[in-house]
Amino acid sequence: MERNRNDMMEHKNRENVSKYTYVHGGDIFRGGIDLDLSVNINPFGMPESARRAAAESMNRWEQYPDALQRNLRNRMSERLRQEGFPVRTDSLLFGNGASDLLYSIFQALRPERVLIPIPGFSEYRKAAENVGAEITGLPVFSAESISAYDDDAVLAAVRAFAEHLSPVSGMVILCNPNNPDGHVRTFDFVRRIFGICQKYGMILLVDESFLWFCTDGKERSALSLWRCAGHEPEPSGLIVLNAFTKIFAMAGLRLGFMIADPVIIRQTEELRQPWSVSVPAEEAGIACLAEREFVRKTSGEIQIRRNELQSRLTALGMRCAESFADFVLFRTEIRDLGDRLQKKGILIRDCSNYAGLGEGWYRAAVKTRESCERLAAEIGAIQKENAEKDA
Repeated sequence: MERNRNDMMEHKNRENVSKYTYVHGGDIFRGGIDLDLSVNINPFGMPESARRAAAESMNRWEQYPDALQRNLRNRMSERLRQEGFPVRTDSLLFGNGASDLLYSIFQALRPERVLIPIPGFSEYRKAAENVGAEITGLPVFSAESISAYDDDAVLAAVRAFAEHLSPVSGMVILCNPNNPDGHVRTFDFVRRIFGICQKYGMILLVDESFLWFCTDGKERSALSLWRCAGHEPEPSGLIVLNAFTKIFAMAGLRLGFMIADPVIIRQTEELRQPWSVSVPAEEAGIACLAEREFVRKTSGEIQIRRNELQSRLTALGMRCAESFADFVLFRTEIRDLGDRLQKKGILIRDCSNYAGLGEGWYRAAVKTRESCERLAAEIGAIQKENAEKDA
């Protein structure tokens, strides 16, 4: 009798899991996938120094991590200062990936109205919904023209949102480069957005998780606001969100960080559990902070390979968005392209669930030349199958 009851419970659990809708890339666990182009992880993998540091931390796994993250904060502050960004240790906080910190930020600040990029990362909306915020879409990419909206149009939308905000609290979210289209904005644009936010008392959150892949990412970063005149010592109401996940291929270890004024950092830190960063993630992250040449080489090589991928897809009749990140967004008339590629062992990101896009939109990560060639060959084969079926 007890065994039957356990069997029934297990069957029910399996049913519940099977009904779960997976909305992100990286779902290789369904089986049969040998080429994952659905996630935007550095194709060069984790730096060897980081892999070694994580492994060598094994003798500390019985210990709790440092809840105050002192070593990470000191090393990151030092690295940022060397880059020309005078960020203090009390303006830094690390977490179990950028998404972990995103949810904590919303729980801490609880904005009543939020402006999120459309199309944009789905977790922005979920984090806002979790605190009951009223959500407004900020169009940043046009599916019709397959291009980003110009700066003036986006600025006008932010200004209109701000003017109708009072008397509630508000937050504006930017993703730079934006996910899923890969368009990148200038620092001047971010500075102007921040000016609007300051005028109307709003928080500006800039997600720069993919900015590492831009060859001129440093010049575009919102972190330059830390060295602008008039901020003593840091800009108030600005949050920069980032992660080691993509650039250092640490998706499994998980390490993200946020930079903000100490007041926001304290508010966020107070409601978090104290050991959100594991020992191996901490040690790998510290090692990554010394990997400047790794980042420089990655951004240069990604630019070359991204151009190759765009050229291949365009030659196949795909309409590609201009990207500056390590992925390419494209539109195709083959509505079941994702399913048919999956049967061939290739996983790409179906972007139909992104607001502002819809069926026929997909995103492919920039990986090796061999993966680019294989993707193009398989799409070509699918097109040929369609042509023969219609003949």
